[in-house]
Amino acid sequence: MYNVFIDTCSFRNAGLNFNPEENSTTKALIKYSKKDINLFLVDITKKEILKHLAEKEEKEKSNIYKCIKESSWLTNYINNEIIEDHVSEKTKMFEKFLIDASVEILDINDVSAEKVFDDYFNYRLPFENKKEKAKEFPDAFVTRKIKNIATANPTKQYIVITSDDGFSGALAGIENLDIYSQIQELLTMLSNVGSDMVEKINKFIAKENYKLILEDVLKKVNIIYDEDEYLEFDIDHLKNNSAYQFNIIDFNKETSEYIIGLEFCLDVIGNFIKRDFANSIFDDDANMYVYDVCDNIYGIAVPNIYVEVRIKVDNEELIYDGIEYCDDLRIDRAYSYEYLEKNVSSNRLENLIAVYD
Repeated sequence: MYNVFIDTCSFRNAGLNFNPEENSTTKALIKYSKKDINLFLVDITKKEILKHLAEKEEKEKSNIYKCIKESSWLTNYINNEIIEDHVSEKTKMFEKFLIDASVEILDINDVSAEKVFDDYFNYRLPFENKKEKAKEFPDAFVTRKIKNIATANPTKQYIVITSDDGFSGALAGIENLDIYSQIQELLTMLSNVGSDMVEKINKFIAKENYKLILEDVLKKVNIIYDEDEYLEFDIDHLKNNSAYQFNIIDFNKETSEYIIGLEFCLDVIGNFIKRDFANSIFDDDANMYVYDVCDNIYGIAVPNIYVEVRIKVDNEELIYDGIEYCDDLRIDRAYSYEYLEKNVSSNRLENLIAVYD
């Protein structure tokens, strides 16, 4: 039995979706928690996750109210209570996940604040960022807690899942503690799939279904962009620009179906329409703009897009059965308008219509 801690960043990398009907990673964690793993969180980590979920809910609520404002007739069909119930569903699903997966929540009462501050003043991990050291205090208390329980129980095996180098570095050297960078690594280990099948599935994806998967990603992916900056942002084509990460998430013996986790680094080709006040034909104080259209954007690398696909087995033959889950594709996270302008094959300004902001 493994004792498993999952860091906030790893849950974020998995989409912060705790609905097992929508997210096979969540479903698999619940499944394995019944027999193979004991999941635990530190109370600080739980609060961080709840904070991120609240931020997602507020953003979703804001987008809904914005849509209603722009289409006033919707007010006849949607009321505030319906909206509140819908957006709060993410937090409710997290609380349910904690129960369904029997997650133990640990406090930090036995963590020595003196030792944490000693790490702080001596620049020990996780205080590796000298400019923003204060932001690492939550991680410092959490890693100290994990150290305490792992060293106090040397006969038990612990696994920590985190993609944070400072977090993992603070836990280095503990003999009965292993560190994985992704939840999917844990699930691959627990699935007990033989190396021959792993190789067979990998070749099946690489040689026969690679392009088909990316085409399905393009159909399914939700594009996130700065709506204050751009009116539209469309993607025409996705191209993988490096080797993908591959993990087997789960295998359902009853349906003979594998869930496969893939992490891509993608190049994006598409177009966008931006509000352009600078070239407006109207007075500055009129707060009116024209559309600025840039076509055929290329060279935009979007890292770490996580996708889960279904692969069925029929008489030892592998059959691709579509996408189970796909990360949002976040354009607004890394690319400014100036960058996008430099990466277009044609750039034109169109005075299509003047619009009040």
